[in-house]
Amino acid sequence: MLLPGGHVSTSRSCLSHCNLLASRLDCDVTQTAREAIDG
Repeated sequence: MLLPGGHVSTSRSCLSHCNLLASRLDCDVTQTAREAIDG
């Protein structure tokens, strides 16, 4: 899945983002929400 800005969403990039800005759980919720929105 491509996110705005052309970034590819992967578990690794998600965890890297979370290590800096949020908890792993918050990241999982965000990822699930994005997938639900994208269908």
